[in-house]
Amino acid sequence: MKKSDILQQFINNSIIHGEGQRESNSKKSNKAYELICKSYEEIKKQEESGLQSLLELLEHPNQSVRLWSAKYLLNYSPKAKQVLEELASLDENKFREYETIGFNAEMTLLEWEQGNLTF
Repeated sequence: MKKSDILQQFINNSIIHGEGQRESNSKKSNKAYELICKSYEEIKKQEESGLQSLLELLEHPNQSVRLWSAKYLLNYSPKAKQVLEELASLDENKFREYETIGFNAEMTLLEWEQGNLTF
């Protein structure tokens, strides 16, 4: 599979995962999660060029794409931590649809800082 196809799958499933969480649709979220993980493994095999592709997604307009990209880049880029901090600080009342994004970002940072995450 081409690098661009794998990256597009990562993007699409990140968006689907976010939608599933906002809809409280665990079946949708869980399926998307599995596909995000598979895409990431393929991206990781591309070594530095794959990580560079994820770095570019830290600027993606979709919050969920930024969240998933940042999660996987925490050990590689200080920008990833910054993105997660920005997402974690979203005002729940102002951005009600992003409350799951902010919570996920906050928990990711907490678990990473405690050394409980490996990618």
